Amino acid sequence: MKNLDTKKFKSNIVNIDDLNSLPTKSAWIYLISFLFAIAVLFASGLIWLAAVELIIITMLFSYHLWFARTNAIETSQYIQNLAFHIDNANTKDELLHFPLPLAVINTNSDVIWYNALFSDEITNTQDFEDIIKARFTEINIQNVIRKRANFTFNINLEDKSFEVIGKVFGEKSPNHSVVLYLINRTLDKNLQQQLDDSQAVIARITIDNYDDFLTSGNDKKENSSLLSDADDIITKWIDEVSGVSYKTEADKYIILFHNKFLQQQITDKFKFMDEFQNLNKTSRFPITLSIGIGSNGGDIYKNDTLSLDALDMAMGRGGDQVVIKQGDEFQFFGGRSMEYEKRTKVKPRLIADALQKLLTNVESVFIMGHKGADCDSIGAAAGLAAIMRSRGIQTNIVLDTKTCTCPDLVANLIDSDNYDNIFVSPNFALTLDHTNSLLIVVDCHKPSYMECTELLNKIPDVVIIDHHRRDADFLDNASLAYHEPYASSTCELVVEIIEYMGGNVKLTREEVFSLYAGIVMDTKNFTFKTGVRTFEAASYLRVLGVDTIAIKKLFQTNIEDYKIRANIISASDIYRDIIAISTINPQTFILAAAPPTATPPPTDITADTSQPDESTANTTNISTLDAPHSISHTPYNEGEYKVIISQTADELLSIKGVEASFILYQHDDKVAISARALNNVNVQIILESLGGGGHTTMAGADVDGNIESTLPMLKQAIDEYLDA
Repeated sequence: MKNLDTKKFKSNIVNIDDLNSLPTKSAWIYLISFLFAIAVLFASGLIWLAAVELIIITMLFSYHLWFARTNAIETSQYIQNLAFHIDNANTKDELLHFPLPLAVINTNSDVIWYNALFSDEITNTQDFEDIIKARFTEINIQNVIRKRANFTFNINLEDKSFEVIGKVFGEKSPNHSVVLYLINRTLDKNLQQQLDDSQAVIARITIDNYDDFLTSGNDKKENSSLLSDADDIITKWIDEVSGVSYKTEADKYIILFHNKFLQQQITDKFKFMDEFQNLNKTSRFPITLSIGIGSNGGDIYKNDTLSLDALDMAMGRGGDQVVIKQGDEFQFFGGRSMEYEKRTKVKPRLIADALQKLLTNVESVFIMGHKGADCDSIGAAAGLAAIMRSRGIQTNIVLDTKTCTCPDLVANLIDSDNYDNIFVSPNFALTLDHTNSLLIVVDCHKPSYMECTELLNKIPDVVIIDHHRRDADFLDNASLAYHEPYASSTCELVVEIIEYMGGNVKLTREEVFSLYAGIVMDTKNFTFKTGVRTFEAASYLRVLGVDTIAIKKLFQTNIEDYKIRANIISASDIYRDIIAISTINPQTFILAAAPPTATPPPTDITADTSQPDESTANTTNISTLDAPHSISHTPYNEGEYKVIISQTADELLSIKGVEASFILYQHDDKVAISARALNNVNVQIILESLGGGGHTTMAGADVDGNIESTLPMLKQAIDEYLDA
């Protein structure tokens, strides 16, 4: 069937009964004019010229009559056939007399025909076609054609909103067409917008570090002036959103305002928070805000609950930011400044007491960290294992050695007297008895990042001990959560718990070594995120006899690894003047076998079994561990290359002018990103947009795809952060 040109049919169809009206009135006018001209020629004696012109005019007019009749018949038959496709003979006049705007288009989104009501509503057909083309791509029109299904969607055009209902016809023809019915929903949308704008929103504001600020040693007049300025900024913002406020405490506010103003603040990205940065320029101790906002809860009570959750999330991410919770979804704004230590010794004492109560009736404890366990994760697990040993509780540390980044530390623990049968693989852990068990997750709070997520379904009682900035995927049904983003490491938190457990907990030399190693690694040898409490924990471990020289040797590298790091650094580029980016591929880690060393052979550990029996139930079920500086590094396993990548990212920060570094590495169908930063760039916020997370100065992400597709995404995230 021939498709008709869009521009020819801007009104209702030509009916077959109207064919007698052809030719048109304008055609008759032209004909009469030409006949008059021919008569003048005859009268002037130019008979031969008049005859020729008469013949030409007769031929043209005959062709015009034939073309108009054929076109009209084709048009009428085509539209009638459309009606038959849509329904049946009883409704074939539907298209002709349908009371709504209606258009017929092909699968390329070209308008074939439309009725008069459509032309009244839509004045720009090209814009309409462009919008429909985009929507056809979204709904996969070819799939709709195969299923012969109706479809519906909404579009906005020329300040109007329409609901579009589509019907595909022409199943027996290779040229499918689509009938689109348009329902004007502009009034409905405007009313809904007014309703949404008038919804109540509740915000809770807390001045971060308020108590510490008052006792920071600043001049009292200076403190008073800064707090007064902070209050003025908050009051100005409350007026800006036309809110009603109540100051519950000296550092806490509750504000009620309309959703319309919240949307404006989201668009402006809460610019008023930047004013607090100016306050901190003159103060020796920072003063920042944490804001939690609850909206779309359905009523004020629910929104108040959401605002509390949002504020808790903001505080858990280090403060100095706005968190909005709408239903189950979080939005984050700010959080660009560094965390400042803000902890009291009350909380670890309460956590230690609560943990002891949870252990009262527990027969076994499972401890696990995140995938790709590092020194902080292993050290924290070792410290908790010491607590369990002091109470006579069976302990299992769940570890996948294929992705572990510190096999030397694990081997050191296994060689000690107290770690027989302690380490188990994730698969083996699932086969064990979980009756009266407690699961403790260290150095991680996101289920998707945990070493064995399936254990969460096996063991209902879960304890979280973590120091990473809180993510929206935080495991919120834990029996006990000790989450401190201000802490340097999870090992620091575990050391404080051990201190408040009393003298019954006896740490072995290997456990002290592991805890100290975790702190050293996460602080980069007491450089990053190191507070007073960090040194107190380190001092406690130093008193117990930790060997700092052995710690230094633990983090030594071999010459092959060092060469790889040098190659990665040499391949890096500087982006936006302050960002170092390097991309590498698996071939970088394919090396010839290193020459033999005097190092003892790898520790032999029983391999994993899928089902336990009497002969294997009490054996350690993890894969063979590499001893320090093992003979061959061909090929590197996942844990080894992650260590090299993270070490190289740290070294890139030693380049003058570099504030942050990103290394991208292709591994299977994912791209691993390791990021490090100094004080001026928050790499956690950058990588959160790619599904990652971590700390302000140390973060990572695993992105589906390849380096070619991931690198532009990373640069876009960096641009959005730097340009904010």
